[in-house]
Amino acid sequence: MSARRRVLVIPSWYPSDEDPTAGIFILQQVRALSAVADVAVLHVAGTAHAFGPTVTVEDGVTVVRAGIDATGAFRRFVGHRRAGRAGFEALTAQWGHPDIVHVQALFPAAIIARDLGRRERIPYVVTEHSEEYLAASKRRLVATPGVLSLLLRPLARGAARVITVSRFLGLRLVELGLTDDPLVIPNVVPISPALPSPPESPHSISHVSIMSPAK
Repeated sequence: MSARRRVLVIPSWYPSDEDPTAGIFILQQVRALSAVADVAVLHVAGTAHAFGPTVTVEDGVTVVRAGIDATGAFRRFVGHRRAGRAGFEALTAQWGHPDIVHVQALFPAAIIARDLGRRERIPYVVTEHSEEYLAASKRRLVATPGVLSLLLRPLARGAARVITVSRFLGLRLVELGLTDDPLVIPNVVPISPALPSPPESPHSISHVSIMSPAK
């Protein structure tokens, strides 16, 4: 029997033929994690045409995808939970059961994780890096009446741990009542101290990301 942990990653975004750059950094993390653990991915996406779970093996990682065409927070909740259950059944038939679930971005992926936690007793952790929760963001899910208290807080509070990619985001999640003690793991860890620019030099700003419309 393998001593490696079995980790199921449930991302809110993940690359597909229709959207090859969505969550591409999560794909890279999955590949890195697969070096030290047995990893599978379960992703339910909002699509123009719903489809049932499909199972593929990509670079040695079992990936289950399903699509739903539901719109609106409530319909999306029901659709994700239903598709997540079907996807999990397809996954376990081929890959087995995970020891832990890692949710990448709370909504909507944690809908599936919380359901699995209740039905299968599988703990989940959440890594949050979405701008949805920032006060200055233009795409604020938390501004929708009832979503924060009825949906997002139960999903976050059901997690064994909430991880954020910055102290600023962690403080914001505490302010919103999503967690009390977030673990901060920064996206970028410098390998050497930054060199100060000469006082007379112009300022330089660098931006590294995929420039989506919201950004």
